[in-house]
Order: sequence, then C-alpha cells, then structure tokens
Amino acid sequence: MSQSTNAAANYAELATEATNMVVEAISSANERTLNYAKSIWEIVSRPIPAGQQQQNVRDGFERADQIVSLTVKELEHSLRKSTEFAEKMLAQNAKLQRQSIESLHNFAGSTLTNVKQVVETAGERIDEFAKNVEKRAA
Repeated sequence: MSQSTNAAANYAELATEATNMVVEAISSANERTLNYAKSIWEIVSRPIPAGQQQQNVRDGFERADQIVSLTVKELEHSLRKSTEFAEKMLAQNAKLQRQSIESLHNFAGSTLTNVKQVVETAGERIDEFAKNVEKRAA
C-alpha cells in the first residue's frame, strides 16, 4: 500500500473511532436520562395515604429530598461523564491532527519529488533540443 493510501486509511480509522465515541456518549447520556426519569417517576408515583395530613406533609418533604438528592447525583455523574468525553475527544483530535500533518507532509514530499522529476526531464529535453539545433546548424 502506498504512503498516501495508508495515511488515508489511518485517517479514516481515526475518524471512525471519533464517530463511535460520539455515538457511545450520546447513547450513554440517553440511558442515564431514561434511568433518571424512571427513578423520578417511581418517587412521584408512590401512592399518598388518605387522611393523615401531617404524615402526608412529611412524606412530601421526603419525596422532595429524594428527588433533590437524585438530581444532584445525576448532575455530578453527568458532569463527570462529560469531562471524560471531552478528554477522550481532545486526545482523539490530537491523533487526527498528527495524522493530518503526516498526510500533508507525505503529500508535499510526493509533490516535490514529482516536480523535481518534471524539472529534470524538462532540463534533459531542453538539452536534447539544444543539441539537435546545434547539429542542424552545423
């Protein structure tokens, strides 16, 4: 495989890894959101016993406390996951940048080699043409 084909394959592989990381992060966030909503529903949907007003008030405060605690835990977890994702994406972007630089370096090297060959060939042709002109003039 040529350098440019290999570089393109590496770049495509790194881009695929980045895409997979994004899909995984979205999937994980959706799963956490659904679990959070389920937990909130379980707290809110518990039946309230009839008749005992003081107990109902206490129960309401307990439920509110559970919801606040659950929300704080979810926010902390979400922040931690977001930070981890950001660190992974930064590392992945660094790999992509290195691969891009390497690809550009290889492309520039190939281009310069091709230009050098064209210049050398043109020089040889000019020399041949000059010799032919001198022969015909003589």
